[in-house]
Amino acid sequence: MKSKRILKLIICLLALLAVGSFLAVKFEKVARSDPDRYYHYAVSKITAETFAPKELPQIFGLGWDSFFVEKEFLFHLYTGFAYGLAQEKGVVLACLLLGIGVLISVFLVCIRPNQSHREWTALILTLSICLSSGRFANRMFTVRPHVLATLIVILLLGALLSRRRYLTFLLSFLFALAYHAFYIPVMLSILGVVVAVFVEKSKSGTLPRAALNCLYATLGGIVVGGILNPYFPSNFVIGYQVLMIALISTGLSISEFGNELLPLNGTQLIMQYGGYYALLFGGVAFYGYRIIAYRMEKKSDLESCDQSKAEFFESLLSFAAFSMFSLISVHSPRGIEFMVPFAAIALSRSFHFGGRIPWKILAIACALFIVQFPKNKVLAWSEVIWDDFLKPENERVKSLEAFAKIPHSTEKIRVVNCNWDLSPYLFYARPDLRFVDILDPSLLYARNSELYSMRKSMLSAEAPDAWGLLREGFD
Repeated sequence: MKSKRILKLIICLLALLAVGSFLAVKFEKVARSDPDRYYHYAVSKITAETFAPKELPQIFGLGWDSFFVEKEFLFHLYTGFAYGLAQEKGVVLACLLLGIGVLISVFLVCIRPNQSHREWTALILTLSICLSSGRFANRMFTVRPHVLATLIVILLLGALLSRRRYLTFLLSFLFALAYHAFYIPVMLSILGVVVAVFVEKSKSGTLPRAALNCLYATLGGIVVGGILNPYFPSNFVIGYQVLMIALISTGLSISEFGNELLPLNGTQLIMQYGGYYALLFGGVAFYGYRIIAYRMEKKSDLESCDQSKAEFFESLLSFAAFSMFSLISVHSPRGIEFMVPFAAIALSRSFHFGGRIPWKILAIACALFIVQFPKNKVLAWSEVIWDDFLKPENERVKSLEAFAKIPHSTEKIRVVNCNWDLSPYLFYARPDLRFVDILDPSLLYARNSELYSMRKSMLSAEAPDAWGLLREGFD
């Protein structure tokens, strides 16, 4: 019996590796012109040479010439090692492996103990749910630090479901080193405590104590990882700043943010994620009924033993995590990075099946895939998410040749009004230049609001003497 389960596990992992490799190859071609990757190439190259660069002389406008505010230390340490081995190709391969790791992590968390056919169920859930969203698949196979963060958070949810505090501490510690959004693990852990108290109907039961220990482990991991991060305390400061960016609460108008941060309208939400919201509403009705029955103390398997309460805790926590990021995705499309994998995990914990084949779960997953797939066309590569990236010999790639023609000078040339679409290319191709700003414009606003206003007035033609402002204001 044990050998059969090992064989099933190996077959499922090979299937995920094959599908992940196929997705990696296809989406890597799509994202070759993604400007973000050139910023990460540049930082990876510097990290490969200096381990943890304390300054970036090129980015003087943000103050990084005196101290580099690094948001993704562990990610760039990983890609820096890859860059040292094979330069750009090494970075791309390392990130694509992370994308495959995301699929495998969803599969592992979806494997439900003591359930018959658990490997096949987890495999079907992982593939049907994750492939039903083209945007999610696209964002998991690109050179971006959020891929590593997503991988860690998925495993963290698995640790919280199983109440493993040491694993929770380790994953929280790694997250604090890898990504700026330190509040995500804390939110999940607090959610675990709330659900545990609700299920146990007491603050002192077995589940609340275990969930509270996991919360302490999360906080400890975040604090220890954050302090040991070479960029402490600026890593926490930039984490707060990026949170304000995600909430579009920086004092800037909404038109000044990138498209991937702008909230979708109702039609876009329904077209892109309607199936997931249908799953959310269905889950609310399903758990609403179960909670009412539980609170009214009707006859239920929940009252029979601690094991049943533990199963209800896992079920309710996974659905609560999915619901939380479903609501977050209404405000910020970035929420789908966690909403989609959490949907698969929530379905894996939805029903108690014992030794039966979980037909209900499989039917819901297949229905979600059928509803979402035609809208996202994840396998129709000619229409995948970012159409402009599909153009052969993209103009932004051609611009690399133009950048090389910028004259070299003993006096550092300053780059003003270089927007996010162009600045990463220029930063990587010409490290001898100096930049007023890079990345999100709100970083310049937070650093020097006066400089930001000057830049904005020059762009909007409001400055009476744009040339004088350009010559004297950005020295």
